[in-house]
Amino acid sequence: MHTDDLYEFWGKARPPNDEGPRWHPLVFHCVDVAAVGCTLLREYPLLRKRLATLMGIGEEQLVPLASYLLALHDIGKFAKRFQSKVPSLLPSCFDGELDARSYDHGAGGLMLYSKERDLFGLHGDTPRSWLPLISAVTGHHGTPPAGESPDIRRLFGKPGVAAARSFAKGMRTLFDLPHKLNIARRCEPASYALAGLAVLSDWVGSNVEWFPYQDRSLGADLRAYWHAAQQRAENALRKSGVLPARPRTEGLRYSDLVKGLKGAPSPMQQWASAVDLPEGPALFMIEDETGSGKTEAALMLAHRLMAAGKADGLYMALPTMATANAMFARLEDTHRRLFADGELPSVVLAHGARKMHDGFRAAMDVGARREEPLGQAESDETASSACAAWIADDRRRSFLADVGAGTVDQALLSILPSKHQSLRLLGLMRSVLILDEVHAYDAYMQREIEALLRFQAGLGGSAILLS
Repeated sequence: MHTDDLYEFWGKARPPNDEGPRWHPLVFHCVDVAAVGCTLLREYPLLRKRLATLMGIGEEQLVPLASYLLALHDIGKFAKRFQSKVPSLLPSCFDGELDARSYDHGAGGLMLYSKERDLFGLHGDTPRSWLPLISAVTGHHGTPPAGESPDIRRLFGKPGVAAARSFAKGMRTLFDLPHKLNIARRCEPASYALAGLAVLSDWVGSNVEWFPYQDRSLGADLRAYWHAAQQRAENALRKSGVLPARPRTEGLRYSDLVKGLKGAPSPMQQWASAVDLPEGPALFMIEDETGSGKTEAALMLAHRLMAAGKADGLYMALPTMATANAMFARLEDTHRRLFADGELPSVVLAHGARKMHDGFRAAMDVGARREEPLGQAESDETASSACAAWIADDRRRSFLADVGAGTVDQALLSILPSKHQSLRLLGLMRSVLILDEVHAYDAYMQREIEALLRFQAGLGGSAILLS
């Protein structure tokens, strides 16, 4: 297939307004999503390091490989069955032969790998090593793709398979992918993180405000388009609020964390400020009387983990909406002290009735104006609490905030068979997970919490249990 023919395949069609191009070429959309993921990994050292470790490769290898895998997320759209969804846009290579039967392009992409593995050019290990990663990116709509087809060419048509092959080859060249990559033999843990990255990158890369539809003529120089897509990705990630605020690296005292603190720290709090931090994921358990200052001790541990580069934020999980609301109010006063001067970290409330909370609505208002200068006086601390509007708009995105308080069920959805659970896992793995009142749960919930802690540790994240 001639390279120019690739730009006849549409990836997005019918934008919200009637201005500009009616459709966005599939190649451009795939490059847009890869640009978001590439930029996110480049600007997000902790995530880059964690994902490289899980894949068993170096960080310098991760970015081109992840970019390539993310570009493959919609490879199933080269199928004739997908292109037939808009008959007026059917590529000429199909000779007007429509096949508009039901079709899931995510499952189609995974089937293509199962039947035409050489097409993807992923060498250096057994095909089963790559399967979880291909499944992760093709399942970018929130659930793992499934299904089998006895004849992949019936779904794609011969021109569709040829186009997919030409596209994959072009993406390997664009990202300078090495011919051979030796990844970890068991990539299931990495696939959870990659799946979350694919969901996030696709959501940002599909936003027509940040990535407007482009005319196919721009495909004459794909490297120039890739450069422009990276610039749009930088702008989009800045506006979305997804990029993390820089944690404070210098030491904090309890009097810095808590306004009006009187008296010396308790022995338990002194332990939290001095205990050695382990090399890998950390699990701390703090048990003390009510009102003994366990929350402050947990915040001190979280600060130390963040300052050591082991986390970028924190999520405080509580038993009820009432306790989550109270914790959100406390964090409004203290969360900015955990981050470097000049940073405006996002703080989010995560539960079903969060938009009824006055403080959360006020934080959303400030978040919408977060690029405007805000007062730095002590009295402005609470008024400056902000959450990025794009993050705050959806509970599934709440875990992408720098600081979160919410009910434990919102965190547990990350390890249950719920849609977009991988996005929640992606947010939690970069945070210190603080579980309060862990004694308050029944045996069923405790087993779920055990599973949550296993996932958190498996992805390199740390946790603190309070009782």
